[in-house]
Amino acid sequence: MSDSSGGAPRGRVLVVEHDQQRGRLVEKMLRRRGLQPQRVGSGVEALLVLREQEVELVITEADLSDMGGEELITAVRRTGRRCRTALLGGDPAGAQGLADAHFPHPLSLVALGHFAAPPRPDTEG
Repeated sequence: MSDSSGGAPRGRVLVVEHDQQRGRLVEKMLRRRGLQPQRVGSGVEALLVLREQEVELVITEADLSDMGGEELITAVRRTGRRCRTALLGGDPAGAQGLADAHFPHPLSLVALGHFAAPPRPDTEG
């Protein structure tokens, strides 16, 4: 199901994380927020997924095994895909103006969750 703008299906998130434990934690948090995460372990894998699928958000670790997170975000932008990006770890100065959000380590799953799926005005109490 696509959103009204013809973009990605609501809630599809690509998680690019080579650390399996942290990747599972991020995936679990995203699912609890009603999102549809897909995790890959490298930048190359992420770009292959993005060739085939639309996503709303790309969350990437700064230090990937095959490229830097900033490099991946730049490559995502070059694809023309209209998706938000978040960088986990790395240099905040390097992320400034490149990623839509930067989350330093230690990672706050609460803060990342609010960015990934902000509360909807009709559900706030």
